Amino acid sequence: MKNTDKFLILGRMSAMLAHEIRNPLAGISAVTQVLEGKIDTNDPRKKYVSLIMKEIDRVNKIVHDLLDYTRDSRPYFVRVETASLVDKTLAFHVEDLEEKNIQVDRQYKSEGLLVQVDQEMIERVFSNIIENAIEALDENGRLTITAAVDEDGDGSGNTVRIGFSDTGRGSEIEDLSEMFSPFYTTKTKGTGLGLAVSSKVVEEHNGTLEVAANPDKGLTFTVSLPVDQPDEGSNPQNRQQGMKDV
Repeated sequence: MKNTDKFLILGRMSAMLAHEIRNPLAGISAVTQVLEGKIDTNDPRKKYVSLIMKEIDRVNKIVHDLLDYTRDSRPYFVRVETASLVDKTLAFHVEDLEEKNIQVDRQYKSEGLLVQVDQEMIERVFSNIIENAIEALDENGRLTITAAVDEDGDGSGNTVRIGFSDTGRGSEIEDLSEMFSPFYTTKTKGTGLGLAVSSKVVEEHNGTLEVAANPDKGLTFTVSLPVDQPDEGSNPQNRQQGMKDV
């Protein structure tokens, strides 16, 4: 059986499973939220309800990653500040970062680094990388995020490189290239699809996603994204009105 046929079958199965899982999961989530609202803040049972909600979110993410990896979707490109993408993604992880007292060193300008991307898709890529760093980091670890125009090569400055460097345990992995393979994981939880999905998304943006071990400790993930895209993406409205600025 050809790989294309396998992916077609996997895509159909994923869509079917997503439908069968998400519907009852939505019901469970709704009931749990009602229970959470009725339990007093100081009630010891509150933490169990919060745990249920966290696990519901985890299952939702697994289904989402599986669909993202198997379906064929083209990005809808808009012009957006790199800093706003990173800052918005970090905001979603504030609680997890604070829980482990992880220091975030933001080494990028607040404006002036424009890229043309599908905002939602790239935020998901950044989220997967940050999530991976949080899991690899011990308490009081450090995550350094950089962003700059790539002046290598001909110096045309047509690429923005965003780096996520952590001081975690990821450098212990022998073959780093395997991290982008589907279903590869060293974690006790998870499907190993997050970074595979991220790599696929970045490729669809005509960019690259690379990983390298730091000289001392941890890993650095580098996302390279074009300042300009060769076409306008998939949204019909976008084709009529041209690129949007965010």
